[in-house]
Amino acid sequence: MPLRQVKHQILPRKRFQLRCLQVCVCLLLLTQGFKAIAEIVEDPENNALSSSAQKVSGEAWLERMAVAMQTQSYRGVFVYSRGDTFSSMKVIHRYKDGEDREKLVQLDGEMGEILRTGDEVVCVLPGNRVVSLEQSIPSGPFAGAFARTLMPKKDHYFIAVEGEGRIAGHQAIKVAVTAKDVYRYNYVLWLEKYSGLLLKSVLTNADGDVLEQFHYTFLELADNISDEELAPNNMGDVYSHESLPSIQASSDWPAKMEWRIDWLPDGFMPVNKGLSGQGVVSSSNVQVFTDGLASFSVFIEKPGKGNMPEGVSVIGATVAYAHRLTWKNHNYMVTVVGEVPIAAAMRIAERVVPDTY
Repeated sequence: MPLRQVKHQILPRKRFQLRCLQVCVCLLLLTQGFKAIAEIVEDPENNALSSSAQKVSGEAWLERMAVAMQTQSYRGVFVYSRGDTFSSMKVIHRYKDGEDREKLVQLDGEMGEILRTGDEVVCVLPGNRVVSLEQSIPSGPFAGAFARTLMPKKDHYFIAVEGEGRIAGHQAIKVAVTAKDVYRYNYVLWLEKYSGLLLKSVLTNADGDVLEQFHYTFLELADNISDEELAPNNMGDVYSHESLPSIQASSDWPAKMEWRIDWLPDGFMPVNKGLSGQGVVSSSNVQVFTDGLASFSVFIEKPGKGNMPEGVSVIGATVAYAHRLTWKNHNYMVTVVGEVPIAAAMRIAERVVPDTY
């Protein structure tokens, strides 16, 4: 059944929104950001660089990676860890006739899927419940929505090629991306030597603690992926089409407002639709910012019983900070969710103000 024919329901409660968003965003940071993760079968810490690899800079390897994330076709199974949580997932990605399509299937616990065609993302949750995102919410390094136009810069990261290794049968180049300030994390990336596809990633904080990492247990670079492989496994004949709620206008609560973020870490730019300029957001949409590697989303909503409690919640490298503000006798809830340190999330949320100029 075509998605446009399904029943459309608006979810009234933030509790279910956060559950759906957590599932979708956590999967998206895998499907759009960490797409090619490989199990180490030989020592990846080999620091001996071949003469050909020595001639390519770290920035050039990241550019190769950005292209490969979109245009390389492959299928695989990977393991991902975030904090104390481990998950295994199957991914199929195809680039054909200028269009990239992807399917990601959760293999542990209840069945769940992500289906993506270009920037259109659909999450199929247990019970054949469908969450369709109006726009892709990038998460994780080099998510598809921004990797093609924005790359991390030397102004904000030290980028260096540190060695070669072999990961799951693929020759790999190790690239270290180290933050220059306290508002970002550090990354170590292993890229497939010939295509540039990301094979492994380890994310650490300023103290060197590992917050997130992942690796493939199987990876095949392939150009024979069929439409059937990309079709959903989990959709029944009857299901609902549920979307994340936006602020609804009422007689006693103004929904149509624009907001300004008076502080962003240097180098972060808006990447999703509906933004009128850097740091200016509309209250009816999720707004996404990235520096080409890290990303975070800003939600501005009407407070309700289902809202996330005020304060900080952290899982692995993902932080969520909820901050209540009042403007002209109306309360608003500002929530920042992303892979940035707590200090950055708090400062961003607390510098959201009405754009009255």
